[in-house]
Amino acid sequence: MNETVHFPRAEPFVDSSPPGSLTIVIDGQLPDFIRGGHDPNVSPAIAERSRLDYYLGQGRELANALLRHLPGGLVDGLTVALLDHKRSQFCVPMLRPDEGGGQ
Repeated sequence: MNETVHFPRAEPFVDSSPPGSLTIVIDGQLPDFIRGGHDPNVSPAIAERSRLDYYLGQGRELANALLRHLPGGLVDGLTVALLDHKRSQFCVPMLRPDEGGGQ
């Protein structure tokens, strides 16, 4: 399914030109080393680090492009939506004292 979304661009800073339009292309497949392809000559630790570096690099590139082009309020809304999507990963279970969770 193809999808197109449109957003306003950021206003220019004082004495600067507004950012141009931004095109983000999401297509193709992840590289083999991400999709589970394993090179027997590469240790699992190095392979995992390569995957982490790939995702962090791609995430930073996307974030930087969005930060340069979107209004600040839209960036704030996106941040809230992304964190809300990952909310369960930030939850800490609260134990009752009789379960070893307090005094």
